[in-house]
Parts: sequence; structure tokens; C-alpha cells
Amino acid sequence: MLNCKSLSRQKHLSIIKDADKAYYELDNPLYSDEDYDNIRREYIDRYGEADLNYVPGAVSTGFERFKHTSSVSSLDKVKETEKTKLMERINAFKISVMEPKFDGLTVVAYPKPDGKTCKFVTRGSGEEGEVLPNFISEYEGECCNNLVYPIRGEVYLTDNAFEEINDSRPENEKFVNARNAAAGILRNIERSQYIDKLSFTVYDVIGLDLNEDHKIDYIKTHTNFDTVIPIPIDNEADADSIIESLNNLYFEYRYNKIPVDGVVVKCNRDGSLNEFGFTGHHPKNAFAFKRTTEMYHTKLRNITWQLGKKYLTPVAEFDPIVIDGCTVSRATFHNANIVESFGPCIGDTLLVTKANEIIPEIFEVTHNHEGEKIELPKKCPYCGAELASNNKQLFCPNNKCDEKIAQKMSYICTKKILDIKGMSIETCRKIYKYLCDTYPNTKAYYNEFTFLGVRLDDLKNIPGFADKSARKLYDNIQTARQNTDLAHFIAALCIPNIGLTIGNAIMDKYKTDEKFRDELCHKRVKEEDKYKEIISIKGIGDVAAKSIINLDFVDRYSKLSAYIPNIKGITEDKNKKNSDMLNFVLTGKMEHPRSYYEDLIKSSGHNVQSSVNNKTNYLVIADVNSLSTKATKARSLGTMLISPKDLENMLTKNN
Repeated sequence: MLNCKSLSRQKHLSIIKDADKAYYELDNPLYSDEDYDNIRREYIDRYGEADLNYVPGAVSTGFERFKHTSSVSSLDKVKETEKTKLMERINAFKISVMEPKFDGLTVVAYPKPDGKTCKFVTRGSGEEGEVLPNFISEYEGECCNNLVYPIRGEVYLTDNAFEEINDSRPENEKFVNARNAAAGILRNIERSQYIDKLSFTVYDVIGLDLNEDHKIDYIKTHTNFDTVIPIPIDNEADADSIIESLNNLYFEYRYNKIPVDGVVVKCNRDGSLNEFGFTGHHPKNAFAFKRTTEMYHTKLRNITWQLGKKYLTPVAEFDPIVIDGCTVSRATFHNANIVESFGPCIGDTLLVTKANEIIPEIFEVTHNHEGEKIELPKKCPYCGAELASNNKQLFCPNNKCDEKIAQKMSYICTKKILDIKGMSIETCRKIYKYLCDTYPNTKAYYNEFTFLGVRLDDLKNIPGFADKSARKLYDNIQTARQNTDLAHFIAALCIPNIGLTIGNAIMDKYKTDEKFRDELCHKRVKEEDKYKEIISIKGIGDVAAKSIINLDFVDRYSKLSAYIPNIKGITEDKNKKNSDMLNFVLTGKMEHPRSYYEDLIKSSGHNVQSSVNNKTNYLVIADVNSLSTKATKARSLGTMLISPKDLENMLTKNN
């Protein structure tokens, strides 16, 4: 990468603008995406963003000019190493989705006056683009767009299409890369013979400030365009887990030969663009996640399969390699679909990546034809049940699988759910095995909630437990049973798409367990009426609503209630606190997940804000002497800065 530290501000800015012109106007990039992002980031760190508040690109000569109805802007970028920034953005969004960031050319499809055909326009400067003389045949005819709004998407070439095109061209006329090829094919006055090799995937309706699910449904209903599929992000997860999910999506597309150079993260709420606003360069309700990657070669020796709360994860075992001073011999293969796509064999060469502190991943497989091919498992490695698949992921359908139950037990005991200290995955396995072995006649009735009713004498008899440790764990379990509120109870049900965010939304609506059950679970009303009731709750979407009205939800609710009969709700006394309610803003990396502190604040009758303003009472930050933007603003407004530990002490004392 170019070293810009010794350059003047003017020279540094000139390098960025030259790179912008080469990439967006000449289709001839000067640097790799990663190097360009680093050069730009270094400038922002030294001089701020003011000079870069523009949309790069210009309109070429020789094409009809077209003024965009709204600015077609770029996205702000967050690197894999910027965990604090990533979590601040994710937490501010509250509800987020991820989509692939295609490595192609941005094109906007404007409906013509006939209401059936489109005019296809490049992004250009963001304010003005160029009308493309030709486009993909599939979308040039009638009925491709019945909307009154323009549709934004990306034109690109898949790896296979790019290779096919280059194979048909003379050696001295081959395209350098897929993006250059796509640009050359599109921006040709004469219709290119390769134009129908291009792909066009859309992801935005310009002029509609809807959440992503509604936006995509709208596009599918009124156009013939291919769309992205927004995938929910678990906003309650920690940084490493979220980064792993983002990387999984990135690899999924790359393994399927689709050119992506990152992942787009968007706020999934109606009106988010108006809520967050935008700069001259980018909207604030979305950003692009960019990977930083190191590569290492090694040889594959085996693949083992690990069962989590939901799916089986393939783990590659390979010859040890040293990464960042650590010896590594295992890495995730992501999912069954990727293993099947690669078709790995024993002895194949692996290209292993590790970005920052993230668990190593397999990026590429080179077949050496040394050993036998590794086949996908057909049976659960733990219980022997026939495996099933969902969205290309393998899972064990046996709800009585010991390992599956142990994994769910472990999840229930995490700090963000019931917060039962001492319940590691190994302890969960031991307890469940002991109960099954000691009381085999009742094993058929056991589930992931059964451990909540474990007796002290049983804990004392489990290998590895002494009287003192057994008593301590038993007390921790009883404390959790006595202090679980409705929100955490619902999260503990271990139902897909139903987490703590949904639990809090339900508790805010119904206040108590009794009212929730009377109004929904036990009420003899039609399913569609139940659905209307739930979907009307702020923060609950279609998928979650359907899960809540499902009979499985009611069944599991009843089973967990047997162990936690007295579920806490929002009492009248707590509601009276509203007059004394304080406003908190959380920022930066903390000891516990962000959701832990949010729950602590809300359960104390106070409010969590996404940004600092004149109504903010406290900014919670690890370093109270920080010079970050939020910390500086808080000081200017007279807002007190406190540490996460100070927050815990304050709210625990007050309660």
C-alpha cells in the first residue's frame, strides 16, 4: 500500500481524487479496494471528512446526460478491524439486515412515461449520470417496471460469465477483470455481443423510505428485476459474532462465483433515511462492511462437524500454521453448501484467512488429487438421527438429541438471557447426561428447560462437583428462576427469530405475563386476529409474528412456565418512575454485550438513546477521558460521562 504519512494534505487529497477518477470514470483502478480504503481512511483520520464529502465519478462525453431525481450516493465504509465503530452503528440501527455489496456498476432504472419500459442511467457524479444506449435484453422490453419510482441496482459479471467471455476473445483483447468488462460492455455505443451475459440485481427504490423487507417485496410485486435478499442481523450479538455473520454472507457469494467486495448493512426500519439523515457523500442509515484479509496455505487432513443451537458447522482440520504468533490447525468451513461446492479431498491445499481477531476461515481449496473426497454427513454425529436441511444448512431434526439440548441449555444460561453463572457447555452436557442416566424412565419428558428443576443432591453427585460448587450453582439457578422477567423468559424459549428484542417489545405492550397469556396465548381468537395483534407491536415483523402465534410457541411457553412460574413484568411502581426517567447513551467497546447494559437501564425504568443530545443525562463509555465525537459532544452539552462499571453500581444501588 502507498505510504501517505509523509505526504502533504494537498498531495494526499490529489491521490484520492486521481484514484476516484480512474475507478469510476476510466474503469481502470489504480489500487486494490483494500489499499484505496486504507488511503482514504488515513486521510480522514488526519484531516477529517470535509474534503471527501462528495460522490466520486463524472458523466462521460458521448452519452446523453440525465439529472438524477435524488442523489445516488456512495456508502460509508466500516473495516473489519473497526469493531467499536461497527457496534455503534449496529446498536444505533436497533434492527439491521445485511445484503451483498456487488463489485460492479451502479445503474438506476427510471420508468418511462409509458409506465412499462425503463431508461437505464449510470450513477455518474451522483447528481447526474449517463443514459446507457443499450441494456440487458430481458429488461429492455415492456412490463419490466410498473412502478412510478426509479429502481437502483448493480450490473456485474459472474466469474463464470467473465471467463466465458474472455475465452472467446483473442489473447490481446481479453478484459483485465470482470468490472472492467462489465463497464466496457455497457458503455459501448454499439450493442455488445456480450451484453446479455451481464447480471443486474436491484436493492433500492429511490424515493421510498421503507424498511428493506417491504422495499424488496414492493420491487418483486411491481417489476421483473432480480433482487437481493435482506438477511436479519442479530443486533444483540457481540462484535465477533456479527462479524462472523457478515463474513459468512461474503464468502457465500464468493463461493458461488458472484463478485462482491463487501457486505452492506442497513437499518431495517421504516423512515430510517429521514431519521438518520445523510452527508454529501453517504446516507447514515447504511454502511459497507469491508474485509481485511491475510492468506495462509496449508493442507487439509479432515473435516469434523459441530452441532450448535441450530445448525451443524463443518470445521476443517489441517497441518498447523502460525497466524499472528498463534499455532492454528482448525478453521470453519461455514456450512454444508460451501463444503459441497468445494468438494474437498484429504490432502487438498487450503487458503486460510484470518482477519484481525476473527476465527480462521477457509477461503479457497486447490485440489491436489491426493486423497479421498470428503462427503457430507447423512446422520447427526451425536445422536445418529437422519440429518435435514434448511436454506442449505444441515441440522439435526431430533429434538431429543443430547448435544442439541445441551447447546440450548448453554444459550439459556448466557448473560443476556437468564445469566446463570457456572453453566458452561461442558457443565450443561454433564448435567443432562447425569439426569438421563440416573432417571432413564422419565428421559422422554426431558428438554432444555429440565435443568432448572435440578435438585441440590443431584448436582453434588455429578462428577467434577464438590459440595461448595454444587451449592453455588444451585443457588445461581434458583436466583434466575426467581428474577426472570417476561422479556428474558420469552428469549429463553429458544425459538428461532424470537430473541430479547422481541421479548422487550412484548413486555412493553402487555406489561405482565398474565395479561400476555390472557390476551394472546389462552384467548380463543382466530389466528389471523392474533397475527394482526402481534404485527401491530413496534419492532415485531412478519417472521417473528408468525412464530409467536405458532402452537410451538404456546407449548414451549407452558413447559418453561413449569420451572419459572412467577414471571416478572412491568409493575405500576415501575411505571411511576417515568417522571424520574434518565436518558443514557452507550458507546464503544464494553466488558459485556451492549444488550446487557440496555436491559439493565430499561429494567430500572430508564431510557436508552442512540445519540447524544440536550436530553441525555449520561454517556456510558469505557474511557471517560475519550476524545471521540460522542464524548466531545457530551462534554459540550454538560452531559456526565460514566464508565460501564459506574452504570452498574448506580442502577444496582438504586434498585
